[in-house]
Amino acid sequence: MKTIVSIQVLRGIAVSMVVLYHTYAVQQKYFGSNQLPDIFSLGFWGVDIFFVVSGFVMYKSVYRQRSKDSPLSFLMARVTRIYPAYWVVTLVIFAAAQFSPTLINSSYEGTPSLLRSLLLFPDHTLPWLNVGWSLIYEMWFYLLLFFLLALGRRAMPLILAIYAGLLVATGGIDDRGPTVELISDPLVLEFLSGFLIGSVYFNTEDHRRQGFLFCISLVAIVPIVHLMGTASINVPESLERFSTFGLLAASITAVALLIDGAIERTRLLQPVVAIGEASYSIYLTHVIALNLFYLASSRIVDIQPPAALMAIFCFGFVAFFGNLYYRCVETPLTRAAQNLVERSSPSTVP
Repeated sequence: MKTIVSIQVLRGIAVSMVVLYHTYAVQQKYFGSNQLPDIFSLGFWGVDIFFVVSGFVMYKSVYRQRSKDSPLSFLMARVTRIYPAYWVVTLVIFAAAQFSPTLINSSYEGTPSLLRSLLLFPDHTLPWLNVGWSLIYEMWFYLLLFFLLALGRRAMPLILAIYAGLLVATGGIDDRGPTVELISDPLVLEFLSGFLIGSVYFNTEDHRRQGFLFCISLVAIVPIVHLMGTASINVPESLERFSTFGLLAASITAVALLIDGAIERTRLLQPVVAIGEASYSIYLTHVIALNLFYLASSRIVDIQPPAALMAIFCFGFVAFFGNLYYRCVETPLTRAAQNLVERSSPSTVP
């Protein structure tokens, strides 16, 4: 099954938004004030897009899975994709913290557990690599699908629907430990939204698919009306992010799939596609790259061009740094991990 170009574009847009969001925060750290427009602070929405896209891609993985493949093979495919590249950056951050504790994660209230960070296990504080918090949600969703695959695919839609209903009804369970808080967090609804979009995309005929995707795209009306204040919509605080940015992310994903053909033909979007292909590496390394760039420009080179121009140069450096990591670290590490798993697995051929 060929790559869906619109999904790669969404990944490129999502990671770019996250980079700009952290650029907004980092330049304040080095220059003492917010010199970029406040709209940069909305870049956190990129994570919501990532979550919806991840749900969609996971449905694709389940949909493509052959009947002879085991649930364990599904999980190991995700583990070898996520962990190796993440471990390298985490260990770099941990090592740097041993030499300069005030430079790394100085805003943390407590010291993260290295083991929990490496395993992406929920904790009372952020992991050593702060953006790893979103990967904790990713791993929970993968584990959930693993358990459901073990039960059988037929039960999966019903169980996920019940789970979604419980997330909406409870709105999250606090003060029961980080694991319970993770499992009950309404942010998981964003993955489930992407999974729903995947079920529509892969299981309906072309002429019906367009209609269903169009209907899904209309969910953006709810958050737009809410954000603009043109109507009063009472939403529990725990569901606020999903009901605004989560639904917007689901809507934009549906729209991107609707116009996938046009996106694929647009050559101007090729740089965004390239960023999307390396999006995981850029996501893992962008905080390091941002700090290296601003440290060099503010303390070593001692230059300070206009903030907007600085942000453009910084984004170029972050993209280059992330692509270098993608080609030199993530790709070979992932292949090595996959080969190791394949060699250690029992052969299915008699």
